[in-house]
Amino acid sequence: MIQRIQSLFLLGTAISGVLFTFLPWAVFHLGEDKDDVILKGTSELVSSLPGLTIAFFALINIFLFKNRKRQMRICNVLFVIAIGALSSAVLKITATSAELKANDFDYQFGMVWPVIAIIFTYMARHSINKDEQLVRSADRLR
Repeated sequence: MIQRIQSLFLLGTAISGVLFTFLPWAVFHLGEDKDDVILKGTSELVSSLPGLTIAFFALINIFLFKNRKRQMRICNVLFVIAIGALSSAVLKITATSAELKANDFDYQFGMVWPVIAIIFTYMARHSINKDEQLVRSADRLR
């Protein structure tokens, strides 16, 4: 069952977590006489942990294909981690903006990846649930 579609969705979740860690989150414009500051997930260890945790749990979840109930629970954990990663990144951006006294900042493409991870996790959980229902209906027929 490792070749099922949920494995691809979970792989997409893992890739999204890694991209969230390494792509820029925001660019702060400090003024014309100063250079812009780019904030990434790799700027601090604490900032890189949520994205790497998403990738780790998603990769572990791919290989738990024999226990679908555990896979669904880990998908629920992935939801919480991804939402926490997104909210902590937004808080980090606003705190950094206040600390740098930036005139303006722009969100970058890295902030999209937790949302994509949530979507992939939802699709994986939905596929796992469909497999579980299929197995249960086959057990009833016996």
